[in-house]
Amino acid sequence: MNAFSPAMLLQAGGPLVVFLLLCFAVSIAMIVERIRYFHSLRQESERIWSEIQSDILEKKYDWVLNRFTEPKRPAQIVVQQLLRFQTQWQEHHPSADFTAWKEFFDETAARTIEQQRPLLERFLGFLATMGAVAPFLGLLGTVFGIIRSFVSLGDASMSDLNAGIAEALVATAAGLIVAIPASAAYNYFRIRVDAIEAELQILAVRLKEQLWKHL
Repeated sequence: MNAFSPAMLLQAGGPLVVFLLLCFAVSIAMIVERIRYFHSLRQESERIWSEIQSDILEKKYDWVLNRFTEPKRPAQIVVQQLLRFQTQWQEHHPSADFTAWKEFFDETAARTIEQQRPLLERFLGFLATMGAVAPFLGLLGTVFGIIRSFVSLGDASMSDLNAGIAEALVATAAGLIVAIPASAAYNYFRIRVDAIEAELQILAVRLKEQLWKHL
């Protein structure tokens, strides 16, 4: 008895299975990229705060800004934007007004953190779509395979019936193969995005606690 090779799998499943397997390959590439990206951000806010805390206390804002001239990470961007806000506020508001400063600082922090969301959520939309749609595509292939079997039921050979059943089963399996890792990865990455946003909010609060003393 011959082994069931990948070529036989593709032949049995048809074009829909080929499309699902392409989606699977793209999903895996995106998952690997996101895993590497989020791993690089692990404890990033804590590390940056430990590096700049003494400079913030000594009001060396320009020194910190020069370190983040081309920020690429969310925590670096948050620090840069909030320090720029602080320097501009001190230039245009020589008299201390903590209430107004706090309101504008919080608004700037919230807007800056929100602007990091597209960077953090990159590829998550595709993974969510694959997790939701792939099972239905597999089910569609299953329906086509069953229809094919029933249409040829009267005068078809056993091999034709087996081909229709195989198409149905392979399409179902392909849909699940795409959907399961995509859904699991999406849920994990959503947790990581929420955690990083919480870390950025903590970083903003720490900056606020130190910067308002220098008004």
